[in-house]
Amino acid sequence: MSRQIGIASIFAFALTVVGCESGPRYLPVKGDVSFNGKPVENGLVQFEPVDATTPSAKGGAIVNGKYAAELLPGDWLVRITAVRGDGKMRKVYEDAPDSPIKEGSEQYLPKRFNIESSNFVKIDTKRNDLHFHLKTD
Repeated sequence: MSRQIGIASIFAFALTVVGCESGPRYLPVKGDVSFNGKPVENGLVQFEPVDATTPSAKGGAIVNGKYAAELLPGDWLVRITAVRGDGKMRKVYEDAPDSPIKEGSEQYLPKRFNIESSNFVKIDTKRNDLHFHLKTD
């Protein structure tokens, strides 16, 4: 009986190890993001798969001009947004009379970097640094 338990334990362990190796292999990607020569303090680098069947990217938040994400190898559309305070005070909850008030924010990058983006990148095992130095014309 103990031999059967031992064999079953080895089999279960082998399945666990094999299970950890299966699934898509995400690759780390990181880099700097700047706009007109200045680091983007807050924002998001969004990677959208060109192939509609590819799982989504992981991460991409911009903090102090840097971002990190995990992507599967392949072709990706890149959309970059950046937010900053707009100097206007607003209610956090519009319909609540006792809502706290805080400064609003605005997305300030031109649409060609986000909504109208045509920036495509190819991710493979050789590429893990991907920098975005955006400029207005």
